[in-house]
Amino acid sequence: PTEALRAFLARSWLIKGVVDDGIKNQVRFELMKHLEVGRPLIETIGNLRRIFEPYVGDPEKIQESGPPDLMQAYRLEGIVRNESAWGMNQGRLAIADASDGYTIGLEYSSVLDQRTSEICLYAGGAETKDGESLDEPIRVRIDDPRAKRLTPPNHFGGCRSIWIFLTTDDLPIEFSTDAEIDSAVRKIQKEFK
Repeated sequence: PTEALRAFLARSWLIKGVVDDGIKNQVRFELMKHLEVGRPLIETIGNLRRIFEPYVGDPEKIQESGPPDLMQAYRLEGIVRNESAWGMNQGRLAIADASDGYTIGLEYSSVLDQRTSEICLYAGGAETKDGESLDEPIRVRIDDPRAKRLTPPNHFGGCRSIWIFLTTDDLPIEFSTDAEIDSAVRKIQKEFK
């Protein structure tokens, strides 16, 4: 969690339409507490709603170019899930980098259910709605620049995927082909990252 919090503090702002620095700092604090102490999702959603509510309609705080559904539970849940997933995966990458060569790769792990996105189905090794699939989840070398691009979250709506470490203890490892990795990268929504 320490590395996740450190990465989270350094992250640039991504919640569209929220322009006031005071609001941003309050939201960042709430999301950090969610990560740091394992605050329940419903509590964090309620805290974000209380932060945003007084400023909805004030264009100097929250611009109308932002999403009109900012106060909806599904939107707030998506913010909490995506920001938490981002922080945790950044923390995992920092730990992998600090492993002095013990971590040699990453495997994409997706929650596979009715809510799973096309990118996460494909990268997780499951069949997409279009019938595309891999036999195994995406596996990338730790030094592959595409690993950073594929680091979850990879879509709106609460990505639940994570990287799993592949270590020297797992050798031999069959890494994904360049074509498979590139195909997964192309499935990420262009407006997401």
